[in-house]
Amino acid sequence: EGMTFALRRVSFVNMLKMHVGWFDEKENSVGALTTRLSTEATLVHNLVGPTFGVFAQATVSIGVGIAVGFGFSWQIALLGLVLSPLYLFCGMNSSK
Repeated sequence: EGMTFALRRVSFVNMLKMHVGWFDEKENSVGALTTRLSTEATLVHNLVGPTFGVFAQATVSIGVGIAVGFGFSWQIALLGLVLSPLYLFCGMNSSK
């Protein structure tokens, strides 16, 4: 929520710094700018927030799993590395 507020604030401050003629353009009307402030910040938050967290968690889990696997048995770790593209493919299909 804080990131969304900060992004909206920065966007609004940058809009205020534009020259007066910029606001006369059709794509920069009051309604368009208000819509842009409300939707674009939310889209960025939805992309970066939960999605990035899941990606970071999965990446760290795979890395730690491979390291532990090599620590106990290099043969099983090698098998896990060979099968990891299959795991990723199945995970991507199940999330759709």
